[in-house]
Amino acid sequence: MERKHEIELHPDESDGFFPLDAESLIIGTFPPVLNEEEKANFFYYPNPKKAFWQLVGDVYGQSLIHGSWDERVQIRMDLLRSKKIAITDIILNCVRLKENSSSDQDLCVNDCRDIKRILIEHPTIKTIYFTSGTGKNGAEQLFRRKVSKPGDKQSQSYYVPTRQKNNPIVETSIDGRKYSLITLYSPSRMTNRRGITDEIKLEQYQKYLPK
Repeated sequence: MERKHEIELHPDESDGFFPLDAESLIIGTFPPVLNEEEKANFFYYPNPKKAFWQLVGDVYGQSLIHGSWDERVQIRMDLLRSKKIAITDIILNCVRLKENSSSDQDLCVNDCRDIKRILIEHPTIKTIYFTSGTGKNGAEQLFRRKVSKPGDKQSQSYYVPTRQKNNPIVETSIDGRKYSLITLYSPSRMTNRRGITDEIKLEQYQKYLPK
């Protein structure tokens, strides 16, 4: 009998982690398969196979990958608060088409967060970072789909200009507010196979993450 795929809800029922007066927002896609400890005290990018917290720690000269899970969550939140960086995932619920797969490509997306509402409620945010691009279920792609109104290039409230190849930045307006959108290299080490090494990622993260 064919196994039915179950809808998986995002473990963070809130809009994400938003420090007071956050000026930047990092948007990912959806958590990987979590163990019980990670489910009980969820925080973003728990998967050690992804280099996200290693990269962020190297940018700011802090160790974010050692200690117990609870200790790591606390020092990561403390760092984000100090840099006024918020973090969330854009997918609210989905189906994993392959059991135990943490690949975005294996997700069937059902619903996304209301990003436009979130931005309205956090007016101090000026810069939005994506940790994946315009590929299938990429954070940038889903963001564009959520905030854009197809065919309405005249309305700056909805239209997000196309990002030029090899340029991670695009400037846009959403509901009358100006934003810088920056697409970072994916922290997944799968991208290393395409020649995007951890060293190349670190150089980009150092250049674009808040000082």
